[in-house]
Amino acid sequence: MARFARLDRDAVGPVPDEVISVSSTGALVSVLSWWVTNDFPLRPETMAEQVTSLLGRGTRAAAGLH
Repeated sequence: MARFARLDRDAVGPVPDEVISVSSTGALVSVLSWWVTNDFPLRPETMAEQVTSLLGRGTRAAAGLH
């Protein structure tokens, strides 16, 4: 996680919409696959909140890194 803390958004520039869409879709599919494979360890409402947080705020913010 320390590597993420060093990233500078301005140094990278804006990410194209297509890259964002593919990344978000892949993340969602992976998380749902994990959830089903592990026999639904979290309630559906909790999963919805977690996924919304990850996709809405981003990984760094959801992990508590600002």
